[in-house]
Amino acid sequence: MASESSETPDEEKLSILRSRPYQRELLEKAKEGNTIVYLGTGSGKTFIAIMLIREMRGQLKSKKKAIFLVNSVALVDQQAEAIRISTGLSVGSYCGADGVDS
Repeated sequence: MASESSETPDEEKLSILRSRPYQRELLEKAKEGNTIVYLGTGSGKTFIAIMLIREMRGQLKSKKKAIFLVNSVALVDQQAEAIRISTGLSVGSYCGADGVDS
């Protein structure tokens, strides 16, 4: 798969070097199809999502969408900002507190 990444090869290597083996395994599974990652707090779910989103950046700029679900309103903006900063993509965040379901 050709990467649309704007990273240099050294930056890409650093990203992979920082990931744990189970994170790389989950990333590879996610690249194969729709995936739900269920892991404990601090285990790197956001990191896995960011690695995947970065690899899919070219597709996401056209027609595809990525959805990252969280279980609390407090995490909505936190995760959206982490993804925005790490990918350079435009990121929307939606939760009931914003009145999106009325």
